[in-house]
Amino acid sequence: MRRRVGRILLGALAAGASAVLIIGTSAASMAKPTMVRPGVRGPVIVTTSQAGYVAVGQHFRFVTTTVQVPPKAGYVHYAEVVLGGHAVIPATLGVRAGGGSGSVLWNVVGPLGNMGGGTMKLAPKIGDWLMLSIYYNQRGRDYFTVSDLTQKVSRTLNLPAPAHAVYTAAEVACLLPTAPSAPKADIRLWKFTKTGATTSSGARGSMYGPWTTRKIIDVATGGRIVMSPWFLWNGGHNFGAWIRAAS
Repeated sequence: MRRRVGRILLGALAAGASAVLIIGTSAASMAKPTMVRPGVRGPVIVTTSQAGYVAVGQHFRFVTTTVQVPPKAGYVHYAEVVLGGHAVIPATLGVRAGGGSGSVLWNVVGPLGNMGGGTMKLAPKIGDWLMLSIYYNQRGRDYFTVSDLTQKVSRTLNLPAPAHAVYTAAEVACLLPTAPSAPKADIRLWKFTKTGATTSSGARGSMYGPWTTRKIIDVATGGRIVMSPWFLWNGGHNFGAWIRAAS
């Protein structure tokens, strides 16, 4: 995996496009190991914009989650699923809080470093349940699928994967591009349900495994925890992403 956690800002996307996590390990994440819950092991991964969980240590071909579109609540934020890994450009699919036209976005980085991405022709409403998934068919194609379970409509994009892609990480997280001031009380931005992944060999599971799972948190300059996930529950399929109050 890469030695940093960062974002690729996709300026070529439509207005309101999100940033994407490059899955990796920062120097800060090499701090004291933390046992979050059985099945979640190793140091916490520190980022500047994401909170959630990432499965590592296997070759992954599929990642999925189901979310209910929340109001914006004064913040620009997204729910996202990601397939990525060491020296591999990540494939990302996400939905922006508040819904509406242009709120479902995908992105990859194309050949020779050219940026690519866009929006999907869906207009989910606040309160709609959406299933997000990315499937890599191991023959060089990525399938980005969003199903609005409330409106009973689905869209899939079939796109070329990065050359020689080997996805060794499957992430489900909330993306908060700009760190807000700490609220007076914790605020839940997204609730993730029915979260899971599948390896290239066909092994299926929740974020608990059968693989190593690590917690991702959003930390501001100075060490303030901006956003973090709640404990995994329902067998590792569910969790929430929360903006944290000042301690």
